[in-house]
Amino acid sequence: MYELDLSEFILIDTYIHMNSIIFYVKPKKKPSSCIYCGGIIYKHASTKRCAKDINIGNKKVTITINATRFKCPECKSTFTQQFDSIDYRDKVTKRLIDHVILEARKKPLEQIVFETGLSITTVKKIVNHQNLF
Repeated sequence: MYELDLSEFILIDTYIHMNSIIFYVKPKKKPSSCIYCGGIIYKHASTKRCAKDINIGNKKVTITINATRFKCPECKSTFTQQFDSIDYRDKVTKRLIDHVILEARKKPLEQIVFETGLSITTVKKIVNHQNLF
């Protein structure tokens, strides 16, 4: 019925509410080496990561990722798996950022806040980062 359309994830479940959709996903691949030193890594812990995505119709979309934290015994660092569609430690997808930038050229920021469910602070950060105003 509703598709996430992000190829790096496997859809586990979908929760549809009156005005929102939550996609529960897990990554298709796991990293093979440390992002800092290239060393061999092992699973350290599991974590959940949420990111807002572009709306589907009039429903706000959240992606909940069953992510894995990894540890590198060589450099002693820990890190969470990274994804192509979401910047590291970000809580919005790259395509939602692109959508906000496009809409900010045509609409008031308050309308974008209402339509996306993002905070005004987040929308302003996205817009200011692109030097649109």
